[in-house]
Amino acid sequence: TGLVKYFTKPVIELKQYKGLVAEKVIREVSEDEVNQDVDNARKRNARNIEVTDRPAQLEDTVTMDYSGSVDGEKFEGGTAQGHRLKLGSGQFIPGFEEQIVGHSVGDEFDVNVTFPAEYHAEDLKGKVAVFAVKLHKIEYEELPALDDEFAKDVSEFDTLVAYKADVKARIEERNNQAADAQVEDQLMDTLRANMEGDIPACMFENEIDSMARDYEQRMQAQGIDMKMYFKYTGMDEKSFREQFKEHAEKQVKNRLALEKVVQLEGIQVTAEEVEEEYGKIAAAYGLEAAAVKGQISEELLKKDVAIRKAVDWVKAEANITEKPYEALVAEEDAEKTGSPKKAKEEGTREDLEEEKPVKKAVPDKKKTETAAE
Repeated sequence: TGLVKYFTKPVIELKQYKGLVAEKVIREVSEDEVNQDVDNARKRNARNIEVTDRPAQLEDTVTMDYSGSVDGEKFEGGTAQGHRLKLGSGQFIPGFEEQIVGHSVGDEFDVNVTFPAEYHAEDLKGKVAVFAVKLHKIEYEELPALDDEFAKDVSEFDTLVAYKADVKARIEERNNQAADAQVEDQLMDTLRANMEGDIPACMFENEIDSMARDYEQRMQAQGIDMKMYFKYTGMDEKSFREQFKEHAEKQVKNRLALEKVVQLEGIQVTAEEVEEEYGKIAAAYGLEAAAVKGQISEELLKKDVAIRKAVDWVKAEANITEKPYEALVAEEDAEKTGSPKKAKEEGTREDLEEEKPVKKAVPDKKKTETAAE
């Protein structure tokens, strides 16, 4: 039987929650961004054409067998047959893909590489390896023509002009959603700073438990158990839980602060709003509303809706000023040292990205099975 953690809900005080200050970054959509999005759609709809009259080159997709060894001994994950690889994709370790270039179908040859010092498998870090390769097929991508027919194939629009206009509108919506999320982050940062109260540590631990369980389930859905996860990330149970700590603390404090706003402002949730929320959840998961009601209590759902209404209330009462994206870039550029352009691009992108609790990348199942990757 598991241990149930009980705690007394803390008494929370908010020094200020009205008239909070935030800044919304307005980012105009450039023609280059629209063209990039359209180009990505063309690549997704490209045809693979088999090559028979030339050697492999960068951007080709090859089908090959390979068998890797270190000091003459084969190693786990170092062998595959019929593997497809796009040359130049960076899917394999440095130096591997470049040595495929120049070879033709039917060629058998060795690829000599050194595993990076930071490679995920401890027993291969920094090791020199030889891969025996046989090349079976070479293909290149043929992009569809950029015309009205393409627009009809990939969208509901009859012309390329109309399709591009829709692409621009969707990018604008994404930018606006990202900017709104950043505004909410700023407001919640201020709300937490204005909050007073002794929060029991077990509330944070419970939140970490919930986040860890959710993450484990997502890994298992990809066919990755926690033993495999720990092997390929170099983590253990303690460091795995530690990565959730900061986000868990924010989540707990956010909820307590917003519950206080609900109380102070007398925010109410109607029966119609609860039914609407049940409907949204049911639609999202392709279920009947009755099935959702059997899984989520009305009381719990009502609390969640009240919290979201509190966020909207704080936002509506806030003093939000708008700033052009270019002005933000210029300010950051002036503050950065080293490579201004790189710092500028990375910093502003990071500022406009949604906050994520887990920052360590996890290889998908396919990649964990292939040591060359």
